[in-house]
Amino acid sequence: MGHPPLEFSECYKDSPDFRDTLKCYELELDRTSKFLKELIKDGNSVITAIKDEQLENICKFSTLCGVGSTAGIRGAVLQM
Repeated sequence: MGHPPLEFSECYKDSPDFRDTLKCYELELDRTSKFLKELIKDGNSVITAIKDEQLENICKFSTLCGVGSTAGIRGAVLQM
């Protein structure tokens, strides 16, 4: 991941070397952006799965313990 240093003073010359170096940085930023978007998507999936599991466990527990309606419990878990 070692890119050559980007010398901003070279941008005035607009040399082919500067453009190539800049393109390397742009590609790396695109890859990083895609990775972060995927990471956020996966994180949200994990959070949703955890909430679903919690809701399932709470509903099972409340049914076993004879607690009244689980509608209130569901609403509380979904608001998390």
